[in-house]
Amino acid sequence: MQTHASITIGLPQEAVFDFIADPANDRSWRGSLVASQGDVTGVGDQVAQTYSYGGRPYTVVLKVAEYERPHRIAYRLSESVRVRLAFQLQPDASGTRVTAHLSGMIGGPAALLAGRIVQQATEQAKTDLKRLKRVLEAQG
Repeated sequence: MQTHASITIGLPQEAVFDFIADPANDRSWRGSLVASQGDVTGVGDQVAQTYSYGGRPYTVVLKVAEYERPHRIAYRLSESVRVRLAFQLQPDASGTRVTAHLSGMIGGPAALLAGRIVQQATEQAKTDLKRLKRVLEAQG
């Protein structure tokens, strides 16, 4: 499974990166997220995130796999489902272009729903990036 979404945010690359890299900000722009805890300063750091799905909370631990301020930050989840979430930031004429990349392996019975899972992940990424843009540009 692979998906991506992009948006341009009218702020400098460093400001956008620092906001995305701080787990304390995650709830303000990440849908379904109930809590996000951890300190991200480089590769190997961990973030515990709790999501609500179907009215039930579940927690995952993400490990920082890449940290190249202000260009790229990537997390990986290596539990029962291998997932990688990366944010690529590039200067743009009107600010910073942010691209979210999500990739992972879908196995077992979930493989039958792979198309639907990719569609939902793409829509969630687009919604989250729109929310990120609103939050950051409102802060100025």
